[in-house]
Amino acid sequence: MQDEIFDIVDEDGLIISEATREEAHQNPNLLHPVVHAWIFNHKGQVLLQKRAKTKKLGAGLWDISVGGHLVKGDNPKDGLERELREELYIVSYEAYLIDTYIVRQESQSEYIYLYLIYIDNPDQDFYLQEEEVEEVRWYDLKEIINGIHYRQLLCTQWVWNQLPVVLQYLAKSALKDRHFVQHPSSQT
Repeated sequence: MQDEIFDIVDEDGLIISEATREEAHQNPNLLHPVVHAWIFNHKGQVLLQKRAKTKKLGAGLWDISVGGHLVKGDNPKDGLERELREELYIVSYEAYLIDTYIVRQESQSEYIYLYLIYIDNPDQDFYLQEEEVEEVRWYDLKEIINGIHYRQLLCTQWVWNQLPVVLQYLAKSALKDRHFVQHPSSQT
């Protein structure tokens, strides 16, 4: 099997070169783009996925709804569409880009496009990509916050790191009135 090719970007997200997945994951100087998405339903609940036990990182932990690398030639919307379709078989949705930021780790660096997704189908069936996702579950935001606070919900670093950004966005966004949720601090 041939190794995937990733675009390598600068700190503004502009493509400057390319590298294999293996090269990008072994060199923190090779900044490569990824998409992360938090999926909300009509009740204002968030879909979390439990990572497959076979995953190299975060095996068996609850994670953001969807995440994945952009391959060579992808734009963020293409990558998001592919990941939603491949991991959960979601094909109808509204997407809102809420942030871009860089995460640098010892072995790799990622340029993250962070999205909120709204799906309006209360009967949405999910067809899980078994090598990626063990199960999915809808959570109220308050349940996630309390689960993290009391260490009852075992989550990846992405949930921990992105939850404040998501909450801040919802608190000040007109989207919260349209689709998403009441901010947890206003819930009783």
